[in-house]
Amino acid sequence: MTSDITFVTKLEEMALAPEQTKTLLDSFGDLFVEAHKLVATAKGIKVTSEDQVTEMTQARMIRLQLRLIRTQAEKTKKLIKEPYMRGAQAAQDIYNDIKSITEPEEERLAEQEKFAEIDGVLQDARKTGRQVFVIGNGGSAATASHMVCDFNKNT
Repeated sequence: MTSDITFVTKLEEMALAPEQTKTLLDSFGDLFVEAHKLVATAKGIKVTSEDQVTEMTQARMIRLQLRLIRTQAEKTKKLIKEPYMRGAQAAQDIYNDIKSITEPEEERLAEQEKFAEIDGVLQDARKTGRQVFVIGNGGSAATASHMVCDFNKNT
């Protein structure tokens, strides 16, 4: 009974949705209780002599039962976890898609917001006779060259 309470308490501490708690309780509850009972029994086994055949046999039986419980719990975990993992991956994929389309546009719009500021600097340079250097490397050099042409045409 104590292991029942411990299992329920652990689930309550996890603050899961009620349907998740029920699924875990239904799926693992019996395994959890049985494992705790077997471990409690196993703790009482102490072989100190080769003539303790009964205890060695009991140790083997409990060990095999514990392994069976553990493998059943592993299979159950995989069955329960898989849809959540798919859901988590789907959520991540959707987020990545939203991020990939919004971030570049946010950056472009931030540049648009700065247009008046940049235009003011360029106009001020023109009025005061200062020079503006436009620099680029590779394809950016072509962009810089076009910008200079546009400035010279007053566009």
